[in-house]
Amino acid sequence: MVSPRKTTYAGLNTFNPQGVTANVKNHNVLASASDQIIVSDKGVFDTRVSVKQFDSTIYPNTGSGTMVLAPDVNSGSYFNDQDRTSRRVEWLNTYSFTPVGPTHVIKLGAGVTRESFDGVSTSRPIHIVRADGTLSQAISFAGNGELARRKTALQGYAQDSWTVGSRLTVQYGARYDYESLTGDVNLAPRGSVTAIATADGRTVVRAGLGMFYSAVPLNVASFDQMQRRVVTAFAEDGVTPLGAAVELSNIVLSGLRTPRSVNGNVEVDREWLKNFFIRAGYQQRANRFDPVVDAIRGATLLRSDGRSRYREGQISARYQFNGTDQIVGSYTRSSAIGNLNDFNGFFGNIENPVISPDARGPLGWDAPNRVLLWGNISLPRGFTVFPVLDVRTGFPLSNVDADRNFVGPRNQVGRYPRFVSLDAQVTKKLRLFNHNATIGLKVFNITDHFNPRDYQGNLASRDFGRFDNSVGRTFRGKWIFEF
Repeated sequence: MVSPRKTTYAGLNTFNPQGVTANVKNHNVLASASDQIIVSDKGVFDTRVSVKQFDSTIYPNTGSGTMVLAPDVNSGSYFNDQDRTSRRVEWLNTYSFTPVGPTHVIKLGAGVTRESFDGVSTSRPIHIVRADGTLSQAISFAGNGELARRKTALQGYAQDSWTVGSRLTVQYGARYDYESLTGDVNLAPRGSVTAIATADGRTVVRAGLGMFYSAVPLNVASFDQMQRRVVTAFAEDGVTPLGAAVELSNIVLSGLRTPRSVNGNVEVDREWLKNFFIRAGYQQRANRFDPVVDAIRGATLLRSDGRSRYREGQISARYQFNGTDQIVGSYTRSSAIGNLNDFNGFFGNIENPVISPDARGPLGWDAPNRVLLWGNISLPRGFTVFPVLDVRTGFPLSNVDADRNFVGPRNQVGRYPRFVSLDAQVTKKLRLFNHNATIGLKVFNITDHFNPRDYQGNLASRDFGRFDNSVGRTFRGKWIFEF
């Protein structure tokens, strides 16, 4: 499978016009082969081999000049170029069998993965200017930006799905992981339970708990090969340097660790009345050893001690009618807190021109309250309508000064206005040229509610505190032709 894709004007918003944005070209290739051997009436042996290659090129949309960060609107050219190739080769064997009858379905698996990452990431100067246009800071880059990393990973797992009785199923097992980058040997136990809690079969309880490990990305492992920033500060006249330029070394603190999380959930489903279902649930995810970027005087740091926590409680109701038609409503109360300098937020496809000291606080997508109503309703003559109402708390905000230093606690100085969007989709099924087809019309934000996506948090801007870039009422067509 070959999947090319190009994105233009990546990062376009109120403060980054087209000339300051980047273009991203991705070219992905996937090839895989699998084989299955039926060992006996109780066992099946599967083998799967896959090869994946991801090629990415990131370059400025316009020119190759200096990127200028101003309190109101940025100008110049996007500052970074990347040309990367990643390859992944994986061999995985799985054996599934029922040694003591159908009540136990056991799976054993083992595999090996080899990954490589090669590329170049080079950056051009960045200027931070004050409201009067004078130069406050100049950032340049040292080093050739050539990146190369390799790793080998081993994995294995064992799982048993145990049907205890007609009303209880238990799944439990463990996974083993090793990767050469960190040298960590990780054992991750996990389990889940599904139980029919009442004799009428209308109440189901589900719960699960487990540990999960994430592989260390090779771009994280190449941090010490990346270009180093050289920062020069200037006096108020924008000409006189305030001392010598400072070159920031790229330092990996205490070695890399394997990111991990402990995830747990419990939910209860009840058919309260005929075709009327109620669900209440809670889930929590606690992450440790996430890679984060930090900035201190004289160095840019990569730490593997990032932590985050997500908690969510949800209650929902669903009414089903006319066969597959349904109306669903839910309320979610959640909290997302963690380290804010996530590595990919600064060194992903679109790099961040300014690196600030790390902090903990609400994550950028934290939305404590959300109400979601949706449905699918059949109409005469083959029409179907899909209404959606989404109402949630706005995302958290931060403020900065003219030098892009955060002022006040990050993500805790306020929030975007409440997000409200009423959407709808109407479709009709057709028969064209002996094939099934579907045509439709989608309308987003029918009420044209003001849902800004940008906030001017620079204290030096004349528009400080202003919200912009709401997407108004939008129409889209839909066409599906089935062969």
